[in-house]
Amino acid sequence: MPQSSTNLSFEQLVSRIKDALSEVTRRTDIERLPADASLVDDIGLDSMSVLAFFMALEERIGNFRIQVDELEHDDLQTIASVARFVRARTASA
Repeated sequence: MPQSSTNLSFEQLVSRIKDALSEVTRRTDIERLPADASLVDDIGLDSMSVLAFFMALEERIGNFRIQVDELEHDDLQTIASVARFVRARTASA
């Protein structure tokens, strides 16, 4: 069963995000990227891969569910911004 993000350290959450990104992009170098890596410029996500990424992320974080229309542009800038978004969305769950 996936672990709740409230039980994960920020570094563990970033690691789960990187795992999801690696799965979606099929890139093996994602783990080496810094948390401030751009999802578009450094990783190459597009609108379709963002959807796949969030589905993969939901599988890895137990209490995280997202509706795409809830996302703001700032939430999708970097790996760290996604981690902050997940943490904020699950803090009240």
